[in-house]
Amino acid sequence: MPPFGRVSRRDLIRFLRKLGVAGPFSGGRYQFMSRGEVTVFIPSPHQGDIGRNLLARLFAQAGIPRTDWESLLAARNSLLVSSIAPHIWTNPLFPR
Repeated sequence: MPPFGRVSRRDLIRFLRKLGVAGPFSGGRYQFMSRGEVTVFIPSPHQGDIGRNLLARLFAQAGIPRTDWESLLAARNSLLVSSIAPHIWTNPLFPR
């Protein structure tokens, strides 16, 4: 499994949507996303990557297990590797 750590705001929103969380919606000081009756506030986009501690608190608020998040990251990483690997093997600079 990939390590649980820093993630960009864009990736956080995309992965939360895949986990069934709707939004983001505007309201008050921060945008928020909702899942049933649970509301999760999303950090502002200008603050940089979202750290490990804040990510853990957001998942606790949303009731999302860390294993679900890690499985999404693993799926994303395997797609990235599979999309890059064929190009390496067909490149004449990298003979087999």
